[in-house]
Amino acid sequence: MSSRALHICRPVIPLTRTRLSRAGNSCHGIQGRNRHLIEINGGLRGRGSRTYIHSGQDDDARGSSLAATATSTLSTTEVPIDNKPGYDRIAVLGGGISGLATAYYLAKLLPPEAKIDIYEASDRLGGWVDSKKIQVPGGEVVFEHGPRTLRPHTPAGTIVVELVRELGIEDELLVVTKDSESARNRFIYYPDRLVKMPGPGQDFYDVAWTVLTEDVFTQFWQAFGEPWRRPRDNSVEDESVGSFLARRFGTSHIGDNIVSAVLHGIYAGDINKLSAKSLLPLQWHEEMRFGSLIRAAAFKASRNLKIMQVRDAVVDLTAKKQLAGTPIQETLENASVYTFKNGMETLTKALASRLRSMKNVQIKTGHPINSVKYMAETDRIKISSGKNLPIKPYAQVISTISSRALAGLTDVPGQFATSLQAVPSVTVMVVNLFYKQEGLAPNGFGYLIPRSIGFDKNPECALGVVFDSDSTQGQDTVSGTKLTVMLGGHWWDSFDTYPTTEEGEKMARRVLERHLNITESPLAVDVSLHKDCIPQYTVGHSQRMQRANTDLHRAFGGRLAVTGNSYNGVGLNDCVRNAAGLASQMVLLDARLETKPSATPIPTSRPLGGLKRVTGLENSGSDFWMVLERENEIEYIPSGK
Repeated sequence: MSSRALHICRPVIPLTRTRLSRAGNSCHGIQGRNRHLIEINGGLRGRGSRTYIHSGQDDDARGSSLAATATSTLSTTEVPIDNKPGYDRIAVLGGGISGLATAYYLAKLLPPEAKIDIYEASDRLGGWVDSKKIQVPGGEVVFEHGPRTLRPHTPAGTIVVELVRELGIEDELLVVTKDSESARNRFIYYPDRLVKMPGPGQDFYDVAWTVLTEDVFTQFWQAFGEPWRRPRDNSVEDESVGSFLARRFGTSHIGDNIVSAVLHGIYAGDINKLSAKSLLPLQWHEEMRFGSLIRAAAFKASRNLKIMQVRDAVVDLTAKKQLAGTPIQETLENASVYTFKNGMETLTKALASRLRSMKNVQIKTGHPINSVKYMAETDRIKISSGKNLPIKPYAQVISTISSRALAGLTDVPGQFATSLQAVPSVTVMVVNLFYKQEGLAPNGFGYLIPRSIGFDKNPECALGVVFDSDSTQGQDTVSGTKLTVMLGGHWWDSFDTYPTTEEGEKMARRVLERHLNITESPLAVDVSLHKDCIPQYTVGHSQRMQRANTDLHRAFGGRLAVTGNSYNGVGLNDCVRNAAGLASQMVLLDARLETKPSATPIPTSRPLGGLKRVTGLENSGSDFWMVLERENEIEYIPSGK
């Protein structure tokens, strides 16, 4: 990175839709010896205040990890500080990945006298992260009920990579490289066959032939008129992904046949209900700043730039330095995705093991919570457990359970409960199958099914199929074909009852027979129904979360915070990033700068004896963006809707 720091502020001259002028920015270097700071003015912390984000790293500085840096400086609202001495007690509701990660980062940042209790209703930890070993003739196979792979090279993914390194489970990694068939071969089922999607590393003529000859790309040419279509009106606060794409590209075909399939794989949701602002924040921003998505892409490509949200840019700036030269960085350098030898549950088990080794952390499984109540007279929160045991009040409660479940635990009237209950979820049935025969499926990651494939051609309401034999090689001790069929999602929104285990197996096998001509009987089948497993960020989600933030402060005095997949990202990487960010937001730090000889200033993070009163939703709806040069030099930060 450049030795100069860059002063980032709002542009004096607004960015036009056709040109981003460097001369029009009030961006300039901060003069000073050995400075490596990023100064963010104005809108981030209130008028006239300044926040410094450090781009360096010190392994010895407690609390100055990449995860803590990620969002600790990004609150858009000044929050009251707990001025009582000490830390008292903190409760974390939920023992899934969000709850475990939140407790872990809090325990890292807080002194030993801070007591942290984790409450989990079930008898196991890990939540939706659930790996199961199945014995078959000749060995065993690993079935994943939840997430099965992680991307390492996103800002959120980098935080998880750092977590893997801290937990010492690098030797458990299984890597799918970028040049592997699993990474290069991804399919969409349309209208009655698998169509390979264009991607990096593919021959140009093969891609051109696919686009020109496959029905799934019909009307794709209309996308080239996108730069001449008017951007949305300033009064539009949100719209569905389907509406956004149809408006920008002049046809619903791209959304219905391609993007809907992708969203089936991530959200299992309906493209015509999901929020464009929440799911496509970069594209939502670029339309207003550049007037066109294609124009924005051309601008970035011509100048070798990338546009990122502030919190992601901070991680991006520090990631290379943080992980440079480490074994895990070398292992994942050419990775498309990765998993673990014994499944994704390796991560949550390692987290739980580390937490159990901390004297100030207590994990309580089999402890469902019945109520969460703020006691204004003592400025504490009282929770009650289903075990009817006396529980002392807590100074801070962090809920990582679903927003709807939390709303049901509180007795607060008004918009607060309404905002949280307005986050619907979908139910997905996962059917894992293992066949002794090899090569029953094409080489690749798998395929997804778009919404345009109606009930007449998709009576099982299938969302997609993963070719686990290719995508997670190295987990099983026996050869064969391992597949996962995903059913349901938004297709089941109106269902009062769901298929039984036996019905789910039959449905999955019919899908595989019709799509892949697999008629063999599997050696092993495992069917799991995940009720309300994926929250749906429907139109207006960010506005509802802004209201929930206000209502949380009002109803609980800043003593109740939330994180988890109901709010700002449904993926495992997102959950860990948000947990790390919330922990660093909460802890009141003495952010001093210490300069070592011949080194850049290092921020030290010393707890001062209090907690910030935060909700975890302070940044909901915020839209702060940076333009980064590829050499990690920040050039521009626009603001806006």
